[in-house]
Amino acid sequence: MSKIKIALASSDGVNIDTHFGKCRRFSIIEMDTITKEFTQVEIRKSERMCGPNGHTQEALNSIKKLLYDCSYVIVARIGIWIVEELKQSGITAIEFVGEVKSALNKIKI
Repeated sequence: MSKIKIALASSDGVNIDTHFGKCRRFSIIEMDTITKEFTQVEIRKSERMCGPNGHTQEALNSIKKLLYDCSYVIVARIGIWIVEELKQSGITAIEFVGEVKSALNKIKI
């Protein structure tokens, strides 16, 4: 049985509803890659990447460190340059708005 961790930009743990740069907490779930069953394992608090002066590389680096062990991050919206930065760190970003269960169907394993 193989499991992966996925970060969800969710304000309530049920719906994907938060922009990557404005996310203050990521729900971390562990998903079995065979059965697709998942369990929330923790909440990781984050500083917003979008600030009054825009986005900074330092803020993005902080979030990448926070999500270091996640294979995917599912968010309502994300900038294309951030998608590329995450990809270089081994994290695949997926845009989706809706229920977590539906979002997990977007993952290709």
